[in-house]
Amino acid sequence: MCGPKKKKFVQSNQTLNPWRLSVAPMMDWTDRHCRVFHRLITRRTRLYTEMVTTGALSHGDQPRHLDFDPAEHPLALQLGGSEPADLAHCAKLAHAWGYDEVNLNCGCPSERVQRGAFGACLMAEPRMVADCVKAMRDATPLPVTVKHRIGVDRQDDYGFVRDFVGTLATQGGCEVFIVHARSAWLKGLSPKENRELPPLRHDFVARLKAD
Repeated sequence: MCGPKKKKFVQSNQTLNPWRLSVAPMMDWTDRHCRVFHRLITRRTRLYTEMVTTGALSHGDQPRHLDFDPAEHPLALQLGGSEPADLAHCAKLAHAWGYDEVNLNCGCPSERVQRGAFGACLMAEPRMVADCVKAMRDATPLPVTVKHRIGVDRQDDYGFVRDFVGTLATQGGCEVFIVHARSAWLKGLSPKENRELPPLRHDFVARLKAD
């Protein structure tokens, strides 16, 4: 039966860091069938849905976007959006449907996503993102996390990503960040090329962790 579900907690040896190992959300790949397959391989790795926009959840087919098999726990719902009220509403839906986490996408560089004013382009507006995170945290007891890049276009120095994370932590209350250790080049590259051409900067991620 489709519909909101009673929360099912899964015991895990990752209590201290449930985000230690995760399968990244991937459009057109990490649907519920793919996630069940992943769960056959690993019992405890955190799984993520494909990115779902706030508009799709508010005005579309909620069961198609939100239903999942209980075996998929621990499972996070990744949202795309930039309006605090809309994201808060969808965070409530995530809790009602039994998800373990709500994740805000600030890393997707595709032109279609940019036209919707969400994804990696949000990194240029850290205060707005902090407002979104705070609204989501106020709306749900679930962990609210953010997936992001280390920079956008020419804003790719360490200070940029440090300040982005700091603003979300201090003004939005975000405690968990999932970092794609590449900048997002918003013009001239496809999403596939954005996963391959911008150089990896694991040193930035290590500095964030240390700071």
